[in-house]
Amino acid sequence: MNSYDVMMNFIQTEQTHLKDNKDAKKIIEITEGTTFVAHNARFDYSFIREEFRMLGYNFHRPLLDT
Repeated sequence: MNSYDVMMNFIQTEQTHLKDNKDAKKIIEITEGTTFVAHNARFDYSFIREEFRMLGYNFHRPLLDT
């Protein structure tokens, strides 16, 4: 297994879903007062907001689309 495969496995299993409220709360605290920056930001942001919603959080950050 090469490093690319290891990283992709990590991203797919560890980084694509918030695991619990502890993770969500920590991300909310870390990102307070920040702007969500991404290419096609509204698309990515919709998935992130849904993950937080499923855990009972209302996640809102200003968007900047690159």
